[in-house]
Amino acid sequence: MNAHKATITSIFDGTTLIEIPFFQRSYVWDKYLWERFLNDMEFTVKTKSPHFLGTLIFKDNGTPKSSEPYSTQLLLIDGQQRLTTYLIFLKVLCLKLGQSLTFDSHYRFPDTNDLSLQHGKNDRPAFEKVMGMTAPVSITDDSSKSRVVQAYNFFVESLDTSKLNYTTIVGKTHFVRIDLDANDDEQQIFDSLNSLGVNLTTSELLKNYFFSRNNLTDYQTIWEPVFDNSVATKEYWDTIIETGRIRRPLIDIFFDAYFQLFIQNKKYSISTEDKLIYARTDRLSNSYQSFVDNYCGGSKQLILSSLKEYAELFRKTFQPDICDTTIPSTFGIERLNVVIFGLKTTTLIPYVLYLAKNISDTNALNQMYGILESYVMRRIVTHATSKNYNNLFLSLIANEILDVLTYTNGTLTFETSSFSPFVVVRTDGYAVNTLDINSITTVSIKDDIANSGHYVLKITVDGENYEGADAGKLLEENGYKVTWKQNGTTVKRTEVTNGVYTVETNGGWVDVIYTDGANKNYVVTVSKGTNSKSSTGVTVAYNKRLENGDFENGGSNQTAEGTPGLVWKTTAWDHVVELANVGSNTYEEYQSDGNGNNWNYQTTNFGGWAFGASSTPNGSKQFAELNATQEGALYQDVLTKPGLTMSWQFSHKARTRMNYGYSTDWWGHVTKKSQNDNVMMPTSDRNEDKMAMVIAPLELVENITTQAQLEALLNKCGSTNGTYHVDGDGTNGKIGKSYPVYIAYDSSKITTYRSRSGWNYSTSPWNTQSGTYEVPEGQYLTRFFFVAISTAFDSGALRVGNLLDNVWFAQETPPAPTEGTGRITVTKKFYGLTLDEAKKVAEKGIISGDTGSISFNGDAWTLGTDARGSYIAVSHVINNLSLAANTEYQYTFTEDTSKAAADGYTLTKTLVNDEENVSSGSVNIRKENNDQYITFSNIYEKNTADVTLTKHVTGLMGDTHKEFAFSITGLDGKGVTLENNGNLSNFTLTHNGSVTLKNVPMDTVFAVVETLGADSGYETKATGHDTAVTNADRTFYYKLVLENGEQKLMACDANGNEAKEQEGLAITVTNHCTLQPDLGVLLDTLPYIVILAVVAGGVALLMLRKHRKEDD
Repeated sequence: MNAHKATITSIFDGTTLIEIPFFQRSYVWDKYLWERFLNDMEFTVKTKSPHFLGTLIFKDNGTPKSSEPYSTQLLLIDGQQRLTTYLIFLKVLCLKLGQSLTFDSHYRFPDTNDLSLQHGKNDRPAFEKVMGMTAPVSITDDSSKSRVVQAYNFFVESLDTSKLNYTTIVGKTHFVRIDLDANDDEQQIFDSLNSLGVNLTTSELLKNYFFSRNNLTDYQTIWEPVFDNSVATKEYWDTIIETGRIRRPLIDIFFDAYFQLFIQNKKYSISTEDKLIYARTDRLSNSYQSFVDNYCGGSKQLILSSLKEYAELFRKTFQPDICDTTIPSTFGIERLNVVIFGLKTTTLIPYVLYLAKNISDTNALNQMYGILESYVMRRIVTHATSKNYNNLFLSLIANEILDVLTYTNGTLTFETSSFSPFVVVRTDGYAVNTLDINSITTVSIKDDIANSGHYVLKITVDGENYEGADAGKLLEENGYKVTWKQNGTTVKRTEVTNGVYTVETNGGWVDVIYTDGANKNYVVTVSKGTNSKSSTGVTVAYNKRLENGDFENGGSNQTAEGTPGLVWKTTAWDHVVELANVGSNTYEEYQSDGNGNNWNYQTTNFGGWAFGASSTPNGSKQFAELNATQEGALYQDVLTKPGLTMSWQFSHKARTRMNYGYSTDWWGHVTKKSQNDNVMMPTSDRNEDKMAMVIAPLELVENITTQAQLEALLNKCGSTNGTYHVDGDGTNGKIGKSYPVYIAYDSSKITTYRSRSGWNYSTSPWNTQSGTYEVPEGQYLTRFFFVAISTAFDSGALRVGNLLDNVWFAQETPPAPTEGTGRITVTKKFYGLTLDEAKKVAEKGIISGDTGSISFNGDAWTLGTDARGSYIAVSHVINNLSLAANTEYQYTFTEDTSKAAADGYTLTKTLVNDEENVSSGSVNIRKENNDQYITFSNIYEKNTADVTLTKHVTGLMGDTHKEFAFSITGLDGKGVTLENNGNLSNFTLTHNGSVTLKNVPMDTVFAVVETLGADSGYETKATGHDTAVTNADRTFYYKLVLENGEQKLMACDANGNEAKEQEGLAITVTNHCTLQPDLGVLLDTLPYIVILAVVAGGVALLMLRKHRKEDD
């Protein structure tokens, strides 16, 4: 793929034919877009500034015949709408200017007079009619229903040649041209670049691939009769079906099923790698092309030869609307349709289509349908997994399965004439410990931050996808361990708050928000024994606070979104952000003193001359204009923690200059004409720039991309500052869900002056607003953006005006606004200590620097969690640092680690701003960027741990009131104590009694000894020791170890060997009484005694009945 800037003249170079795919969708632009386009062209001529018209994607369309008037032919994959509009506009402009020959010389081939742009089937007649016009008159015949003709008529009626210049337009308008290589996936690229519009469906791409104007007969005999022959037919194929979490038209589901019949056919010997690629529905069009090239010798006829037959069979077989009718009482395709579409088991479709084609006996076919229905329904009732359906039913096609041999206990067994009977499915996926590492083909990370705040584990097992908790559970059941790492550090599972954890129980996800994951890199690894597979590292693309709020970074002037350091993004379609630099005083203005009097020549800088802003509100060098060349919102997406209070701030100013040409007179002074042309002198009814700051959940606003959509959002809210609630509509937010939207409006008014001698001058103030915002529950990604409402520009165009600076959105309060001062926030984090222990360390004055010692006295303490675990933090702000302009200062801070000791702990690691094993760091600060941060972190590991010992008694004769004698050995002189000052060498426990061993040291073997007579009738087991012991001194050995900073209890032998990890730091000793109660009979003869008693009772009953009968 090759991308570069291009002009219209370089695209239409006289040697290239550009073809819009023959079956591409019609031209759809309307009056609103034509008006915007015309305004853009007028603005380009007026300002003589470059104007980007968007992206054009081309793909090579083969080598033309030598007789053709062109040497290159390209397919226009994307850009039809704007390129068509551009040529219609130029055609009308040339007609009105009397320059038809100019147009024809650029956009027709001179030898044949054919157009260099050839349209597809739908718009070709109308486009050629427009291009053939010889005078600028409207077209009023039947063709006026075409949007192409309507665009032509609009420009004929609206185009004013006094505001336009052909040479300026073709010279100043640019495209981003992308030329695809043969192997590039045009669907993926098209969808990525058009993610804000309507993506091409698989069927549209396939139609363009299989048919062109050169094989129109094939289209008319194969495609049109089954897909395009009537309104009812189109409605059937356009029916939207839910397949899992994806909604797809029925025609795309057909092409997926039809394709499976080929790739499961063993005669093509398709590689396993290709099968995995071909199974992806998101690149099906590309897969068809690959199959044709690699397995069909490049011939499309194999696919086309049976396409019509299978499409007709598909429509006859599958009827989604049958779910709305009465379900038949007998097995058949009607009932199976209910299972497929009503229960969303569309993975059955390829196999059902295969059966419908290959089984001619109706009874046999219905029997198969009944078996499939029964199989699916039984699994639904028993809550069995459906994740293996896709593999199962495709394997039935691959093995040519047409007959059922048995159906027992949820397992289907099949046979064919060419295969002996075999079982093809296990009832519940993978049995425990049977999942092989080689069956896990991919391990990846899914970004679900917007919905849950998580990065989610995603694995592919034998072609089937599992994610989140499902993936973690499958791996855990098969003996795998899931490990998440953040910047190389293992993320510990920690409870952040009630029920909120850093990592899912089995590793199915990691919480990015609560592991402080902004801009951090995550990798997830699946391992078992020595085997492992890891994902590619994924870096979080969000900050935890708004960055570059003073617009100092990212270049200057018109800057492309994505420029390093810029951070800001825009919804404008050209993705350009405008930054202005106040710079040095190289300009001059004739200025008033503010009262309309005392006019004098004053020097000013670029910001003053071009925008009317010679300074910024915070003393920085740069500011931004809300819109650059196009209308749109300026925004950043920020990671936010629900319940957190964020501070916000911005400064806003009206633009009062136009950046017209600067000229001076003989004495070097600015000329009156130059200044008057440049200074904006708005009317009284339009003398301000107005904009809105909007803070909203990303889920609601991520699809808002146009000015009209932005204005629609504001219209749903009030006209005063505050929080409003907006209901989701399915496109913007979820239907039925209400979203909080916070809005702050600002208007900056322009004051104008005119001297007696006719000089113009105007000014506007920098307005600053600030406040707080509480992040709502469940809102993990928040969009902070600005929307233009109106400007004082002479045409009211929103792309001129509304200057911004001094923007802030963070947990911390904004820096002091005093010009020339700065602040540094020094944060200290303690991992592994309690709050009181951390305070004792901090009070020692462990950090000092160029500003003196930092004690943190009076500073607020906070609790937090990140990838390293839970921490306690305190921050100290150093304010009012005196800073001179254009000077960088460095402040160094150092931690005295000798003072950082904590009783009972080992300081294992020190960090400065995530750099490990250092204790000193510096920050660079300047007047123009006067808010900096540095963080010192200490990780402590406790030298000891508390172990709980509990007693259990079981058995019929177990004495639950007896006090059992215990002692602990191996810990003498180690500082270990028994709670409540008990004696380690002699204490007792009864049933369910427990005691805590305090401050047990790491890596020291100790023994729990229970003294009990060998003839006591009890056998004893303990945690980790499963062999029952019956001798007098019943001894069980343990030790504590540290692994990756986690304290673990190990059961071991007397030497500390054969160690086995136990759950938690708790030991349970169980005495089971083996004695049986004396019931007065021998237990081994009891059954016979019971039998004799029953017999005797029966005889007595018979005798009683006999006596009663004789008495009667």
